[in-house]
Amino acid sequence: MGSYFIPIRWYLSEPYLWNSGNDGRFVQGSIIPKSNLTISSKKHQELTEYHLRAGDIVMGRRGEMGRCAIVNEREDGWMCGTGSLFIRPSQTGVFSEYLNKLLSSEAMKKYLEGESQGATMPNLNKTIVGNIKIPVPSDEALSQFSAIKSKFIGCLDTSYKFSNEKYFESLSQQAFSGQL
Repeated sequence: MGSYFIPIRWYLSEPYLWNSGNDGRFVQGSIIPKSNLTISSKKHQELTEYHLRAGDIVMGRRGEMGRCAIVNEREDGWMCGTGSLFIRPSQTGVFSEYLNKLLSSEAMKKYLEGESQGATMPNLNKTIVGNIKIPVPSDEALSQFSAIKSKFIGCLDTSYKFSNEKYFESLSQQAFSGQL
């Protein structure tokens, strides 16, 4: 049990990337595509090695380091565009969540900024990403990570719901008392 370090290239298939461009944004761990960047169905079928699969992690190559998102069912089959690379873990699910959190952590951002190339704008390539040493937790630790994350999200949902109800009650009282 416990953690050990393993080179990312041993744990992942080849990350694919293209040379230039900017294919979208990552907002709070979600992929937000640019609707005006599309390719034909024929070209999509020709470039199958760039198709994303649920559980892949897409990572921005340029600019702010550590921008990542997990590919979900909605994005399954989308193309990985020029401003990103993708990592395909041999395990998905909880491990994809863990790897996404690790790759977007402050410590990893600092590491990637130090390793990135480019005088004007930081830039990643598959060699830099492939040389990252990933601490691989035990299955038990991953299960604990998942349980803690679920509890945390549940607490956030409860807190959000509670604050909205209190806000609504306060506004209602003000409205009925003529204070609004």
